[in-house]
Amino acid sequence: GSQGQFTPVYDRQRDIYLAVLNTLKQASQELSPDGGLITGDLVYEGDILKWKKLINSFSLRILISLSHKTGDSELKVIERFREIVENPDKYPVMESNADNAALSFYDLEGNRYPYYNDNSIQTNYYLEQSFVERLQNRQDPRLFIFGIPKPNADDLQDDDYDAYGGLRASASLDVNQQRAVNGEASRIHPRYYDNPINEPSIALGYAEVQFILAEAAVRGWISQSPDQFYLNGIRASMSFYEIEEEAINIYLNSFEVQLNGSNVLEQILTEKHTAFFMNSGWEPFFNQLRTGLPKYDTSGEGMLNNGKIPKRWMYPEQEFQYNQEHVDEAVKRQYPNGDTINGVMWLLKDE
Repeated sequence: GSQGQFTPVYDRQRDIYLAVLNTLKQASQELSPDGGLITGDLVYEGDILKWKKLINSFSLRILISLSHKTGDSELKVIERFREIVENPDKYPVMESNADNAALSFYDLEGNRYPYYNDNSIQTNYYLEQSFVERLQNRQDPRLFIFGIPKPNADDLQDDDYDAYGGLRASASLDVNQQRAVNGEASRIHPRYYDNPINEPSIALGYAEVQFILAEAAVRGWISQSPDQFYLNGIRASMSFYEIEEEAINIYLNSFEVQLNGSNVLEQILTEKHTAFFMNSGWEPFFNQLRTGLPKYDTSGEGMLNNGKIPKRWMYPEQEFQYNQEHVDEAVKRQYPNGDTINGVMWLLKDE
């Protein structure tokens, strides 16, 4: 814009990923804990080592998002991933929740939890039925942190899993409205709209990094077993939500949670999905889009788009008004059927 260029050509997705990976690697190599503190740092208070951990952990997130592109000779996805994991002194990654890239909130104007006093989340946010059932089947105590008992469960205690219910995401609006009126669904926990501080907002956290490493281990990218990474991820998530240590240990030792059988990757990605509750932005959706896990229920009558989960955002209408030549070229290059929400982007196509 400063150069008078208001109709830019669209870069290819592959070129963007390659540039980002190279830039992150360069940043990690150039940052040195001996370089002094970073002033005005609200995330890590100037701790350069923690910034290096974030940079390399973010690189792992990007690399796992390229799981369909392991055959690309220039991206070198597996090679780059191993280089980080096998050289912790040179490329340190997050080692605990203390390394989370997270923004804490304060009861001050402009610094409060973003959903504080949000009327919409207070009145319209219910837990989803399959999500509730997942936590109930595993006896996951995070259920009591995420939501509150359904209204028609007055005779049950707050720590009774049967006291919770949800609305089926794919059901029609009238069906869900009736179920809500009947008191069959749990609302989101009031702390999300009543507490001005609540919990830090995570951009990238230690739990996610551990689940990334577990997935990479299952895919054979690294030589370690996925089990400890997987358990570390669950423990980190539960600790973030302030679950008591005894309850965490009981959960981790339960048969339903142990990695076993042929669905190991599904177990890892399901736990990763749970750990994303109300944090990390769109990352849980991007993960599901890439892997198809956890499986979403799309069988209800409330599903639009012929029951299909959208694959992408469409280009903004303004682009067609002000940069039509280049947006038309980008659409034609990527999507034979035009600019639709069902177009499969480069990132999701196997090599």
